[in-house]
Amino acid sequence: MKKVVLSAAACLCASALLSSCTVEVPGREVTVEFDPYDYIVSADDTPAKEFDFVRGKRDGNKYFSEMFSVGVELDESYTFFSEEKMAEMNGIPDMSDKNIRARMELQGGLYEMEADNGDNGSVMFVSSDMEILDMRSYDERQYAEFIFEELNAQYKALTEVEGEISDVTLAEKDACCIKLSINGGKSCQYHVFFKSGKYMYTVTITVPEKEEAERILSGFYGEA
Repeated sequence: MKKVVLSAAACLCASALLSSCTVEVPGREVTVEFDPYDYIVSADDTPAKEFDFVRGKRDGNKYFSEMFSVGVELDESYTFFSEEKMAEMNGIPDMSDKNIRARMELQGGLYEMEADNGDNGSVMFVSSDMEILDMRSYDERQYAEFIFEELNAQYKALTEVEGEISDVTLAEKDACCIKLSINGGKSCQYHVFFKSGKYMYTVTITVPEKEEAERILSGFYGEA
């Protein structure tokens, strides 16, 4: 049975292509219903095992992941989504540690935070447990190549798309970045991948202009 990859990029594909599926959880199956922008998870309990995931934290217009030692600072035009909205996107009652753990252990991924500027610009932060997704051995480049194929398959069925994968250094860390030009250059989308241990951190930037995406990339920083 194929598992659903819940990274930021794969969510863009899966939400558009699937209405429901069944994912594997040790000892049982879990049904996941896909909506265009959120996931509803139904299960009777969560596996009992060690949990070492730590969600990032917001400080004003900065968002920093201590686990990945990577943060980004957005300008004042961006507004971060509320905790209630993030819980809705994740299909959980709230963003408490208990529900975040349930989401991560059942689905292998979490929408950590999203911000938008009300003018077709958005930045999304997602963490994926690559062990749960059976992709533990993937590095940033391998995961980017996998996601790139998925994105190409989806977007090319809908509109004109061009893209490339490049290795980058952000916040003094090695990372990999997918850079897409969509609808004849009318929209630009970057997917940046960082890995720490078994976790992959994905930052998805969607803006009208390439210059804006590059400016956001310049706002990445290391230790808080």
